[in-house]
Amino acid sequence: MSAVPATMAEAVNTLLRAAGTEQVRLDVGPFAAGSVPEAVTAAQHVLQLLDLHEQAEEELTDALVAAQDRLLALYDLTRVQAESRDHAEAHERTATAVLTSTECDSGVLVGGGLLYEAGDEAHFPVLTRIAKEAVARGLTEPAVWPDAPTPTMVAPVPVSTSPALAMAVTRTRGPAFDTGDVKLVAAVAAVIGGLVNLTRLHRSEVRRAQLEQEHQMASELAQAVLSTEPPQVPGAEVYARCVPANLAGGDFFTFAPRDGALWFAVGDVAGKGLPAAMIMTRAVTAIRNACVAGRSDDPADVVNQVNEELFGYLVDAGRFITMAVGRYLPGSGHVDICNAGHSPLARADRSGVTVIPPATLPIGALSTVNARSLRLPFAEGDLLVLGSDGLAEQQDPHGRLFGYERFLTAVGNAHEALSYGRRHDDVPAQVARRLFAEVALHAADTQPDDDCTLVVLRAAEVDR
Repeated sequence: MSAVPATMAEAVNTLLRAAGTEQVRLDVGPFAAGSVPEAVTAAQHVLQLLDLHEQAEEELTDALVAAQDRLLALYDLTRVQAESRDHAEAHERTATAVLTSTECDSGVLVGGGLLYEAGDEAHFPVLTRIAKEAVARGLTEPAVWPDAPTPTMVAPVPVSTSPALAMAVTRTRGPAFDTGDVKLVAAVAAVIGGLVNLTRLHRSEVRRAQLEQEHQMASELAQAVLSTEPPQVPGAEVYARCVPANLAGGDFFTFAPRDGALWFAVGDVAGKGLPAAMIMTRAVTAIRNACVAGRSDDPADVVNQVNEELFGYLVDAGRFITMAVGRYLPGSGHVDICNAGHSPLARADRSGVTVIPPATLPIGALSTVNARSLRLPFAEGDLLVLGSDGLAEQQDPHGRLFGYERFLTAVGNAHEALSYGRRHDDVPAQVARRLFAEVALHAADTQPDDDCTLVVLRAAEVDR
């Protein structure tokens, strides 16, 4: 083990030998009093260099530790959304990570009513004002804000949807913001923008899921209003089916037996989806009440009564309803029907197919519609087909409509097929299935744009 140098010169020579330099030898003898030999000067210089080296090493170590802390804060910032259990926790962790990564004392995130704050509360008012001003100016790049009471930097937060956001941070201790800080704040703002986008998307998906659930429940309630099974009235065979284009729709049908007669109605609320379905439920209730009230045997009176009840409601909703209301007393040889702007309606007998034209304005068009009914022959074996425009207006892959003429032809073919000795069991169901099949064949997997409803009524033999 080598001896510890006794003098400064020995220490310097030891350093020189360690460095492999033997050409220079310093006198190791005693120094003259009051003299400052070159050896001492050289040693002092070397020691100063050593001090500077140690100081630089300490500063570099501190910088590396600070950089590591910033990297860890940025890493934590990127993990916030995935690991946080709720939005409040995510915002708290985000704010903490932002201040740590930027070495700032206080920060705010502002835009479109959105306001998050973190750090020293004393700086919140000024930072909020600066961030709002940056949003108003349309700031596109991070920048050191001039004339701020403390060193302040503001940066736009990139988000995929409006409103625009801006982040403002201030540092009251430590060095002023430099070019490296600008890049760092820009990176932090980009990460926050991603978190804000994810948060907005998550909330949007939650709202969408809630709306879908509410829509599904409303659809089930609306569909429950429709009669699933037509009433059994001797001498009248009925089949009814409604296929909404969406979860819920505005098409409807309803039945009400009274005094041996079958009252029936089919209709279509203008529009689609849940709003139309909600109006439909009220319309069905009004029609049923009017049919069973027993005030008259004329379907036109039912239409007038429903229009009077629903007119104000429909005006407020900006909607109207096309519908047809009818009454058939088996064995009477006729059917009474009031068509309030609805189509397609057709009667099929041995002589062919007859269109039943509208004779009254739709419900909700005027406060008073002055409805009137038509009395049509309806003997045993005749068919009454009440559809909705979704059937006739079904498109094929090339955009061509099924059409009203083709619909009437299909009704005639279905009735003619029954006349040639086919089975007469469940005739209305056979006719309806054939009509739906022809429309589906035309559509060739093209999704319907509107609800499709079909009611088929057949005059059957009446037991005497």
